[in-house]
Amino acid sequence: MPIPDPADGPPLEEFVVRDDWHPSGWGHVLPRHQAGALATLYATAAHEGMTGTIDDVFRTLIARAPRAFESMPDGLDSPVMWLEPEDLDGVDTSEEEARVRAWVAEFQAASTDVLVAAGLEVPATARELAEVMVALGLASQADGVWAMPKVLPLPEEVLPLARTRNAGLARLRAMQGRLS
Repeated sequence: MPIPDPADGPPLEEFVVRDDWHPSGWGHVLPRHQAGALATLYATAAHEGMTGTIDDVFRTLIARAPRAFESMPDGLDSPVMWLEPEDLDGVDTSEEEARVRAWVAEFQAASTDVLVAAGLEVPATARELAEVMVALGLASQADGVWAMPKVLPLPEEVLPLARTRNAGLARLRAMQGRLS
């Protein structure tokens, strides 16, 4: 379906959220909130059979549901955020804040190292993050139509993750399986 003028489209009641996004572990490898928002963008575009550039899809979906992309206040030109404001919710002391900031810095460094080792650019903007996600096989265009694989590849299938990170992702998946 070609990208309609956003004003012509009905308000978007809901987005398509992949059941396998969280269990796949991508939120533990890529910037959590923005990668999750972009995965939802790709899933919705694929579900609706949208064509056009990522900018076209973003403009259409944000016009129909502006609050959905709050983690990208400057649209696709928003800087990648490894530390989200909500990461500091409930943090009461400067020591706790320092621990959270240190954890996020470690997460960012490890993720950056993995992307570089895979020969990918480290994204500085949401647009670049969207391109990295396409390069990782999380979304694509076939004959101009946005698509996602039937089953998302796991991070360790496409990235050279450290053994400890693979073990951590496996533990998270096992825990999620027990909670489902």
